[in-house]
Amino acid sequence: MILRASKYWELIGIASFVKLHATARAGSGYTLIAPFLQFIQNVTHTPSIHPSTMKCLCECPRGTDSGYVYSIGNSLDGCVAACKDEPSNPCNDSNTYACLGTDCAYSESYTSTTSETTQDNQPFLGT
Repeated sequence: MILRASKYWELIGIASFVKLHATARAGSGYTLIAPFLQFIQNVTHTPSIHPSTMKCLCECPRGTDSGYVYSIGNSLDGCVAACKDEPSNPCNDSNTYACLGTDCAYSESYTSTTSETTQDNQPFLGT
């Protein structure tokens, strides 16, 4: 596997090992994935073998840039969980606000003391 600059892991090959040298009966070696991608997709009956990862923005608490994480799946709950799971973020269940594109969500027990208002000074209820 290779970690790309986009922070996505990419599977490029499979290695197998035995203690003896490779023979017809005891394989050992390395195989690239790219030449067999169509075969793998046909056998597994899936349009793609790559997991769906989404970039989530983390704010812990809301309004604070706590960086970003990648979440498997396309859900706000997944983003909140991914933000809380990232060790380098100060996110926990009481301060996490996460965004997936333009959609955002608070963690279940969000208790930030920051008081936010809209332009007409009405309480901000989130999006």
